[in-house]
Amino acid sequence: MNDLLVEKLYEMQFPFVLLGRSMNERLANEIYSVDTDNYTDSKEAVKYLFQIGHRRIGFIHGPLKYVVSQDRLNGYIDAHKEALLPVDYSIIKDGGYTIIDAYRATKEILKNPSIPSAIFVNDDLKAIGAYRAIIEAGLKIPDDISILGHNNYEISQILSPQLSTIDVPIKMLGAVATQKLFDLIENKEVETRTILETRFIERNSCKKLT
Repeated sequence: MNDLLVEKLYEMQFPFVLLGRSMNERLANEIYSVDTDNYTDSKEAVKYLFQIGHRRIGFIHGPLKYVVSQDRLNGYIDAHKEALLPVDYSIIKDGGYTIIDAYRATKEILKNPSIPSAIFVNDDLKAIGAYRAIIEAGLKIPDDISILGHNNYEISQILSPQLSTIDVPIKMLGAVATQKLFDLIENKEVETRTILETRFIERNSCKKLT
């Protein structure tokens, strides 16, 4: 939702619930919202790749005008900082809005003289583009490059190999936001910010390095 609209609705005291985190830091703790912890999820995903031996990890993020993309990128960067590992910005690419955008971003990463051993993609649908680019380059997943996704869409189980990812309770996000809005309309006491838990789904797209 546009932040100007968010601020206007807030000033009007119009009942609304934001699905996600507001970029308006001044109002972030006053606006009713439902979200997951995208920053921590991203950081933990990268730490998982570190734990299984990867040290050079590419990242395909979404448009940075969205706070969810910013949070996931910051989680990726901070995981490297905490592990005292350098962040190579040449293997961090904007995956845009579409599968084709992510496909092109992956091709750019693969042009690097030292390709990463793993790529973290901020959305499972965009992982389709990453798979295509990797296969076209004559590489195998996960033997040559591991892939880790985010969101756990149904497509993650159809890809070959099946995609390891972070399961986001998308239906629950909508249900909780809807109930919270009904409660607001009925003048019930409502928690301002609700953060739902996610879980890591380990499948076959990530290889443990020895």
